[in-house]
Amino acid sequence: MASSPAMPAAHRRVVVTGLGCITPIGPDVPSTWDGVARAESGAAPITRFDTSDLPVGIACEVKNEPPLADVSAKDARRLDRILRFALHAAQQAVADAAIDFDRTDRERVMVAIGSGVGGVETLFANQRILETRGARRVSPFVVPYSIVNMPSGLVGVHYGLGGPNLSHSTACATSSHAIGESAEAIARGAADVALAGGAEAPIVPLSIAGFAAMRALSPNPDAARASRPFDADRDGFVLGEGAAVLVLEAEEHALARGAEILAVVEGYGASADGYHLSAPDEEGRGAVRAMRSALERAGLEPASIDAINAHATATPAGDPVEALALRTVFGPTPPPVSATKSTTGHLLGAAGALEAILSIRAIREQCLPPTANLDRVADGCELDHVVGKARPARVRRVLSNSFGFGGTNGCLILADPNAGTA
Repeated sequence: MASSPAMPAAHRRVVVTGLGCITPIGPDVPSTWDGVARAESGAAPITRFDTSDLPVGIACEVKNEPPLADVSAKDARRLDRILRFALHAAQQAVADAAIDFDRTDRERVMVAIGSGVGGVETLFANQRILETRGARRVSPFVVPYSIVNMPSGLVGVHYGLGGPNLSHSTACATSSHAIGESAEAIARGAADVALAGGAEAPIVPLSIAGFAAMRALSPNPDAARASRPFDADRDGFVLGEGAAVLVLEAEEHALARGAEILAVVEGYGASADGYHLSAPDEEGRGAVRAMRSALERAGLEPASIDAINAHATATPAGDPVEALALRTVFGPTPPPVSATKSTTGHLLGAAGALEAILSIRAIREQCLPPTANLDRVADGCELDHVVGKARPARVRRVLSNSFGFGGTNGCLILADPNAGTA
């Protein structure tokens, strides 16, 4: 059993030892990375319900969902889609980390898998049952399958984990906050290991109608071309689904069990715009504070960052504000920028964790993924965009940005384990 006493934050470096995801691009990390690096779009016409009366008929759905390990097909079918996604990603991450919970102090393993909207498919399906068949036919699982903390709860139950079990819900910054807060918990000695990330299954008619009513979704019927971050013709994001989970560990815990260290969580910053419910601060002040906070936590100057995975949803308002914030932090020539929602779609609460995984893969592959569909850079969005195809590069540290409705911001700095001495 590997365990370590609580230590001051300055003595606890937090490392990443496992990655797992299920996305519209692929059912695991290698297939997702390969697709994103080739700029393959996960968007397509929605297949799971009739969209003829909806203003938008495309989304980034998870295709070919594989069976869950150690869960019967009957039990898996009963779970809400978000719970299956969360368990898929967690199982992959645990296997990738090669961590044996029978040889680990389960009471010092934290779970923090957040969600923006929770199990809405179960919720809305049972609302229809209530209206058409009456209260006695409503499922007893409607509450446990729809509440936002259940992805964390289910993963904790599956592995019998007894450390802190939390669920951050901060819109599109959810899983960046989950990773950052988990890293902080490990750094201050509250846990030795964390399964941190996000899960989302929001593709239901009401969500499509609601986001479309806000003019947040692209109405472009050409699915593969619809998500166009930083492009002059951008007109909103493409809704996505899936989950992404990382295994975080105190470095000494990982070294004691001989784990391979994939990356280091060097920096984390959080802030609020304090400006508007859904629009970003036009001067990007909240985003700037979050990025600078992450740099300060890491003890780094901006010049130490080699690349950026931008939040970049392709909304008319958001992209130029992020570009302005990047120039404010990094000066007139920020590091190269990748906007991977152009291929994956926007996974809401799972987006930050997926982009953290893609950032780590960029470090390990020494290659920056491209922004798809960026044909004509919009005024105010001028940056060193990675377009057309993946770009080989020296990548030691990546800043990953996540900004959410409510003006909530989360930024992570992921680094090569040897970045400090390279």
